[in-house]
Amino acid sequence: MTATKLGSTLIASSTMTAGQANATASFNMSTYYGALVTGQIVNGGTGPTVASTVTVNTAYDNSTWIQFAQMTASATANATSPFAFSLPAAAMFVQVTIGGNTGQSVTVLADVQQLIGI
Repeated sequence: MTATKLGSTLIASSTMTAGQANATASFNMSTYYGALVTGQIVNGGTGPTVASTVTVNTAYDNSTWIQFAQMTASATANATSPFAFSLPAAAMFVQVTIGGNTGQSVTVLADVQQLIGI
């Protein structure tokens, strides 16, 4: 059996200034067998006062979002905080949100890898 997989960018690599609105992206995985959300948050030469947080939410209707998983990045200068969240086939709609940093800018990105066929 050969698995069919698809990958795409959810949140393109970008700089989030301190206090900027969250970067958010969502996707429909109601026909997928599972997915993996990966990415990273990178601090600059001065770490943020409050570190960024990445949150993965799920919903059955693409609007009633419930938190599935969450990770807070490091606030240390020059730190890279990678993340990976494995999503089960039962998830229908998925939303990824990154933000909350204060004091300094950070660089964020998020991708998704989907198992779409077996």
